[in-house]
Amino acid sequence: MTRQRNRIRSDAQRFATKDPICQHAPPPTTPSPAPAGLDVLLDARETANYLRTTEAKLRQDRSRRVGVPYVKVGARVLYRVGDIRAYIDDNVQTADVAPRAR
Repeated sequence: MTRQRNRIRSDAQRFATKDPICQHAPPPTTPSPAPAGLDVLLDARETANYLRTTEAKLRQDRSRRVGVPYVKVGARVLYRVGDIRAYIDDNVQTADVAPRAR
């Protein structure tokens, strides 16, 4: 009984502290500012988070040659922030609803 109580207490203490073992989620990433004249590039994970989609969806779009334009740097797939914004602007939908015929 004492052993289990100590284990529970130690787990509670571990969660109360910033023990790296207990941190499940990776820290949020922010792209570092690009030097003047260069584009800011995001990787697939950052782009998926920004667009609120999945990396798999971005991968499917690339294979179908649709979606956000991307840049290949070696094996890495990167997305320019300007291209992401242009993609969003090009895909704005308006609610043009025609009146129903009665």
